[in-house]
Amino acid sequence: MNFELSRCVALQADDTTAALVFYTEVLGFPVDSDTGVAAIDAGPLTLFVDDKKHCSGLLMELLVDDVEAARSHLEAHGCEVVSWSGAGQACIIRDPFGVHYNIFQR
Repeated sequence: MNFELSRCVALQADDTTAALVFYTEVLGFPVDSDTGVAAIDAGPLTLFVDDKKHCSGLLMELLVDDVEAARSHLEAHGCEVVSWSGAGQACIIRDPFGVHYNIFQR
Protein backbone atom coordinates (compact mmCIF):
# COMPACT_ATOMS: atom_id res chain seq x y z
CA MET A 1 0.00 0.00 0.00
CA ASN A 2 1.42 3.37 -1.02
CA PHE A 3 0.58 6.52 0.98
CA GLU A 4 1.68 10.06 0.11
CA LEU A 5 1.47 12.95 2.57
CA SER A 6 -0.56 15.79 1.05
CA ARG A 7 0.47 19.42 1.42
CA CYS A 8 -3.07 20.13 2.65
CA VAL A 9 -3.64 20.34 6.40
CA ALA A 10 -6.99 21.17 8.01
CA LEU A 11 -7.26 23.10 11.24
CA GLN A 12 -10.37 21.88 13.05
CA ALA A 13 -11.39 24.99 15.00
CA ASP A 14 -14.31 25.81 17.29
CA ASP A 15 -14.20 29.43 16.08
CA THR A 16 -13.17 29.53 12.41
CA THR A 17 -13.37 33.34 12.26
CA ALA A 18 -10.96 33.75 15.17
CA ALA A 19 -8.64 31.11 13.69
CA LEU A 20 -8.61 32.86 10.31
CA VAL A 21 -7.85 36.20 11.97
CA PHE A 22 -5.00 34.65 13.97
CA TYR A 23 -3.31 32.95 11.02
CA THR A 24 -3.68 35.90 8.67
CA GLU A 25 -3.35 38.96 10.92
CA VAL A 26 -1.10 37.66 13.71
CA LEU A 27 1.10 35.27 11.71
CA GLY A 28 0.75 37.11 8.40
CA PHE A 29 -0.15 34.16 6.14
CA PRO A 30 -2.05 35.21 2.98
CA VAL A 31 -5.49 33.75 2.23
CA ASP A 32 -5.70 31.67 -0.96
CA SER A 33 -8.78 33.21 -2.57
CA ASP A 34 -8.80 30.75 -5.50
CA THR A 35 -10.22 27.89 -3.43
CA GLY A 36 -13.45 29.54 -2.27
CA VAL A 37 -12.84 28.27 1.28
CA ALA A 38 -10.74 29.53 4.16
CA ALA A 39 -7.40 28.37 2.79
CA ILE A 40 -4.19 29.92 4.03
CA ASP A 41 -0.96 29.74 2.04
CA ALA A 42 1.53 28.74 4.73
CA GLY A 43 4.60 28.18 2.57
CA PRO A 44 5.02 24.48 1.83
CA LEU A 45 1.53 23.74 3.23
CA THR A 46 -1.99 24.93 2.59
CA LEU A 47 -3.88 25.30 5.87
CA PHE A 48 -7.65 24.93 5.56
CA VAL A 49 -9.67 26.38 8.44
CA ASP A 50 -12.53 23.96 9.03
CA ASP A 51 -15.34 23.88 11.59
CA LYS A 52 -16.12 20.20 11.14
CA LYS A 53 -15.50 18.39 14.40
CA HIS A 54 -13.80 15.19 13.30
CA CYS A 55 -11.01 15.94 15.73
CA SER A 56 -9.45 18.92 17.47
CA GLY A 57 -6.35 20.65 16.18
CA LEU A 58 -4.63 19.62 12.97
CA LEU A 59 -5.89 17.03 10.52
CA MET A 60 -3.30 15.88 7.99
CA GLU A 61 -4.16 14.26 4.68
CA LEU A 62 -2.84 11.10 3.05
CA LEU A 63 -3.27 10.53 -0.70
CA VAL A 64 -3.97 6.99 -1.93
CA ASP A 65 -4.95 5.24 -5.15
CA ASP A 66 -7.80 3.25 -3.55
CA VAL A 67 -9.50 4.69 -0.47
CA GLU A 68 -11.29 1.44 0.46
CA ALA A 69 -8.10 -0.63 0.20
CA ALA A 70 -6.35 1.98 2.34
CA ARG A 71 -9.09 1.70 4.95
CA SER A 72 -8.74 -2.08 5.15
CA HIS A 73 -4.94 -1.81 5.37
CA LEU A 74 -5.04 0.85 8.09
CA GLU A 75 -7.68 -0.92 10.19
CA ALA A 76 -5.64 -4.13 9.98
CA HIS A 77 -2.73 -2.18 11.46
CA GLY A 78 -4.48 -0.64 14.45
CA CYS A 79 -6.10 2.49 13.01
CA GLU A 80 -9.64 3.45 13.99
CA VAL A 81 -12.19 4.96 11.61
CA VAL A 82 -13.56 8.23 13.00
CA SER A 83 -15.76 9.17 10.02
CA TRP A 84 -16.00 7.54 6.59
CA SER A 85 -17.93 8.95 3.62
CA GLY A 86 -16.08 7.29 0.73
CA ALA A 87 -13.89 8.47 -2.14
CA GLY A 88 -13.81 12.23 -2.60
CA GLN A 89 -15.40 12.86 0.82
CA ALA A 90 -14.20 13.00 4.43
CA CYS A 91 -12.54 9.70 5.36
CA ILE A 92 -11.02 10.30 8.78
CA ILE A 93 -8.91 7.78 10.67
CA ARG A 94 -6.97 7.94 13.93
CA ASP A 95 -3.67 6.10 13.97
CA PRO A 96 -2.51 4.06 17.00
CA PHE A 97 -0.66 7.14 18.29
CA GLY A 98 -3.67 9.50 18.23
CA VAL A 99 -2.86 11.35 14.99
CA HIS A 100 -5.84 12.04 12.71
CA TYR A 101 -5.68 11.80 8.92
CA ASN A 102 -8.09 12.36 6.07
CA ILE A 103 -7.59 9.58 3.53
CA PHE A 104 -8.11 11.06 0.06
CA GLN A 105 -8.21 9.14 -3.20
CA ARG A 106 -6.04 10.69 -5.92
